[in-house]
Order: sequence, then structure tokens, then C-alpha cells
Amino acid sequence: MATFRNLLRRTPAYRRFLSDWQDSLESALGSGTWSKSRQAIPEEAVHLFAMDQLYAQVHQNGFAGLFDSPASAVVDDARDGFAAVGLPGVATTIKRAQERNATDAHPDYSKEDNEFYGAAHTEGMLGHPKYVPFADAYALQARQRLEGRAR
Repeated sequence: MATFRNLLRRTPAYRRFLSDWQDSLESALGSGTWSKSRQAIPEEAVHLFAMDQLYAQVHQNGFAGLFDSPASAVVDDARDGFAAVGLPGVATTIKRAQERNATDAHPDYSKEDNEFYGAAHTEGMLGHPKYVPFADAYALQARQRLEGRAR
């Protein structure tokens, strides 16, 4: 029988899908070779990894923190990932934050931060981010596609 604690610890399916490429993606992010290193990795894995990185940065420090961190390298892939999993509103919010970052000397991301939190942030203190069911479905489709290609 599943306990409440076990339900909270359940690893999302998309993270299990990412496990094959996680180390390569993390080292590419840290070394500044993101655009080159990601080319040999399935697009879905790149999207999901980038979504996680963007979510973690914005959750901790808002969009201002994101654009001042190494994770800023993944913003385009994260935006495309949120659109691909079925969350175009989140992708639009990210795009607006990118535009503000490119045009404002001292950008105020409070509107984008609030929109992002409302659309993608964790429901309750102990749950997974709202995008997890979408990411899980996307990872399942990707795995099926990749397994079909291998046959």
C-alpha cells in the first residue's frame, strides 16, 4: 500500500527518461558549451532538462536570477519545451521575460515572475511543479518514438 510519504517521493517519469542524458547535459551547461553539446541528445531530453533548469532558477531567484546564471544558456530550449509539452502560456511568459532582458537596462520581471509561478509553480508545499504531468506525457511519447526508431 502506498503511503503519503511514498507518493511525495515518486520520481516523475520525465526525470527517469532524462537519466540517460543527465550527466552530459549538466556538464554542457556548466562548461559553457551548451549549444554544441546538446546536438547529440534527443530534442525532448534537451527540452525537459532545460525546463527543469529554468524552473529551478526562476523558483529560487526569479527571472532576474535566471538571466544572471549559467542556466540562461537553456532559456530558448526551455521556452520551446514548455510549448512542446502543451503549456504555451508559460512559453509566452518566458518569451516576454527574454524580450525585457534584451531591451531594459534594469528590467523588472515581477509580472513575468508572477505569471510563471501561477502557471508552473508547485501546488502546495510538498507537491511537484504543475508542469510535471505535461512533462511526463511528453517523455512517454519521446521514449516510444525513440524505441520505435531503434527497432
